[in-house]
Amino acid sequence: MPLFTMVVLSIAVLILIVVIFKKEKEKIELFHMMAHKLRSHISTIKWYTELLSDKSVGTLNDKQKEYFNEIRKASQKFNEIIDSISQKRLQK
Repeated sequence: MPLFTMVVLSIAVLILIVVIFKKEKEKIELFHMMAHKLRSHISTIKWYTELLSDKSVGTLNDKQKEYFNEIRKASQKFNEIIDSISQKRLQK
């Protein structure tokens, strides 16, 4: 299992543990804070992948392209997970 996936799953488990044990108002505040912090890091990853994709810093070899595509897919998936959790949170 890729390291990024393990990190995402670990964060999700921590969020679930905190959500279970906090009061509702604290849960909402904590969720918004964590979502904001996670999104800011995802934005940084996306910004750097954009630099790599438009060849601003040079061209990538085949192995680098493979790694780049995995990073891009993982960051998109991570963003989708946050969006999904946010939508479920808003529906409550």
